[in-house]
Amino acid sequence: MPESPADRVRLLRARVERANVRYYEDDAPEISDAEYDALVRELRELEAQHPELARPDSPTQKVGGRRAEKFRPFRHRAPMLSLANAVDHGTQTPQRFFARIRRELAPSENIRYAAEPKLDGVALNLFYVGGELQAAATRGDGETGEDITKNAKTIPTVPRRLSAPAPGELEVRGEVVITKADFLALNREQAAGGGKVFANPRNAAAGALRQLDAAIAAARPLSFFAYGIGHVKGGAEVDFPNSHTGVCEWLQQRGFKLPQPRTESESEDELLAYYASVRDGRADMPFAVDGVVYKVDDFALQRKIGYVSREPRFAVAHKFPSETAVTRIEGIDAQVGRSGVLTPVARLAPVLVGGVVVSNATLHNDKYIRAQVDESGRTTRAEIRIGDYVAVRRAGDVIPRVEDVVRSGADARAYVFPAECPACGAKTERRKMAAKNGGETTYCPNRLCPARLKARLRHFASRPAMDLEGFGVILIDHLVDSGKAARPADLFRLTRADLLGMEKIADLSADNLLAALDAGKRMSLARLIFALGIEGVGESTARELANFFGSIETLRKAPPECFAFVRDIGVETAAGMRRYFESEDGAAEVADLRAAGVMWAGGSLPLRRRFCGLLEFLKAVKNLGAAVPSSRVHRITGLPPLSGIGGAGLRRLSEEFGDLSALRGASVAEIAAVLGGKQDLAQRVAAFFADAHYAGVIDFLTNLGFAWTDEAADGDGGGGVGVGGSGSGIEGKVFVLTGTLSGMGRLEAKGRIESLGGRVSGSVSGRTDYVVAGDNPGSKLASAKKCGVKILDESAFNELLA
Repeated sequence: MPESPADRVRLLRARVERANVRYYEDDAPEISDAEYDALVRELRELEAQHPELARPDSPTQKVGGRRAEKFRPFRHRAPMLSLANAVDHGTQTPQRFFARIRRELAPSENIRYAAEPKLDGVALNLFYVGGELQAAATRGDGETGEDITKNAKTIPTVPRRLSAPAPGELEVRGEVVITKADFLALNREQAAGGGKVFANPRNAAAGALRQLDAAIAAARPLSFFAYGIGHVKGGAEVDFPNSHTGVCEWLQQRGFKLPQPRTESESEDELLAYYASVRDGRADMPFAVDGVVYKVDDFALQRKIGYVSREPRFAVAHKFPSETAVTRIEGIDAQVGRSGVLTPVARLAPVLVGGVVVSNATLHNDKYIRAQVDESGRTTRAEIRIGDYVAVRRAGDVIPRVEDVVRSGADARAYVFPAECPACGAKTERRKMAAKNGGETTYCPNRLCPARLKARLRHFASRPAMDLEGFGVILIDHLVDSGKAARPADLFRLTRADLLGMEKIADLSADNLLAALDAGKRMSLARLIFALGIEGVGESTARELANFFGSIETLRKAPPECFAFVRDIGVETAAGMRRYFESEDGAAEVADLRAAGVMWAGGSLPLRRRFCGLLEFLKAVKNLGAAVPSSRVHRITGLPPLSGIGGAGLRRLSEEFGDLSALRGASVAEIAAVLGGKQDLAQRVAAFFADAHYAGVIDFLTNLGFAWTDEAADGDGGGGVGVGGSGSGIEGKVFVLTGTLSGMGRLEAKGRIESLGGRVSGSVSGRTDYVVAGDNPGSKLASAKKCGVKILDESAFNELLA
């Protein structure tokens, strides 16, 4: 079945959110800037094409990442917005940006642009009061960042005091970077001392800024480059510039460094020529640059053009294409993931790409290795072989990727997937890949394979799953290697003695780990389903499954056809669920967790959404042929149920019979009369309802509380079949969380709201129903008061949950 827009949007949001966490919070990006930009661009386009899929909490409506709890919050006086991206292909090009600016301003306006390099660093906001540096903060979510003043004051290029006259309050925005030369020297020192070797300058800078010990930041060769201002207030004696170029000159006069080279022009051709010169010369620049920024120079024109969502409409980032280098593939190794799939990874002769030495690159899967052929049958890329010389791309200083085969080596040989798992020695199997990917993949069937166990336990303990704080990669690997953990439930059976026997774990660390395990024993059903690592089940799918079925037991017993009635569940996800719960290991894993003391609260579909119109039921039945890969669908008539009946026919059946019981009891003649005398269609409908298996499916859903009647659906507000809440005061409401709750973490609060049918947004708007305010609330509280949104303290929030 083709992927629906809703499926694609859900997948894109999950990927972008994960990328945001890895980039902004973990300082360890795992996809390139170009891949990230492409994901966001596709998500924006889908949300524009399908407005019903747009959500206020979509990553397209957010800036940056979440604030780390270890730092005090700092509310920016003016939001730190992100920039839209332009590339040299597709719909978001710099030419379209220039054309839009011309359309939105009067023909008589003299439009002048400022252009400057886009540094690949960490955004920093410096807050000055009366010319004195009072605070420094990261971007955070754009409204509230992390107060890292002590660390920022160790950066030599951050002025502590501005020369007079200075505004009463001023925010100076810029990037913290490490030059290429300093980065290479830093990594040499780290390697010599047995310390961490950093992947790229940005990660090293971000890690230094987010240390609680300012001495670590002071030891790193950090530099600050200003690129503009945010909030400015007071200081009437200050003749403040009215253009971006003027502000940059003003900042330079007060000791700030600015990225060079810079230019300004009214000519779009000159701006594009400037872009080309920076692109071609970036290898010789002292710092990493990933594009140039164009801004309308005049502040008055900027105000006319305004903002959209979380971006200024008067500026755009023109990103560079990926950097590549040519090197030889020395060998190909297979890495085993948690599902058992073997992913080939190329071992490369070390090569410098974008200022970083690259020695490995993922080859994704069997299909990627094989020769690439276009629709006309023309070979667009040769097969990737050991010994070949290949072009390696490394955009954004992250995971490298083999782009093309440049030439074949004299001793080149094809890669053959191993017949035995490289981690456990089990005989590998060949399986078909997901329909959208095509081809086959090699798979290790041994669920006790140590590589699979490590990957599965890392996923199980991760933040979106069971959120077992402290159970990172190193500890999980040690637990598996020492035989102390082979299944998720084993984690909850660990004793203090087990942990103290591990390297580098002292009394306090052991106590913290045990406390994390104890907290993890009480979890929502949705998070448990996600933590199990079932193929194709992401966070949102897990929530929908939990709410629809209500318990693990019901989910395990559900006939495959039931998945067609769950919103946004596709063929492959349904098949993965069945494989997991029908396997002995799947059933044993859930029982093992329960025996280890893990408890989970069930989901809850809102009562009113269990009363769905007959039309909604018929549409779901018609889709059974695509949603359930089972010969059962075709057994009765040789065709999927209701095949050949169009939307108009389904509506006539719904309007005539009104509810499911009436349609189930109707004769062939009665059904044919509604379908314009078409006996063959009427017989197919009657055969479906007469089949004992399908009757069992309907009875199963009825026992879950579903009823299909147009009369009951009248009060549903068009909800239809799908996941929601409990029918409480939370179902259907939009919440915004701000501050710290003493009784639960932010993720738990979000999960509780969503399990009851509510939605959590990252910003306050006219559609917000509640703002939950904990200790030290940020600017969202003021926004709520301004918008007249109801504010709940933690006590009131707990009452609403109850």
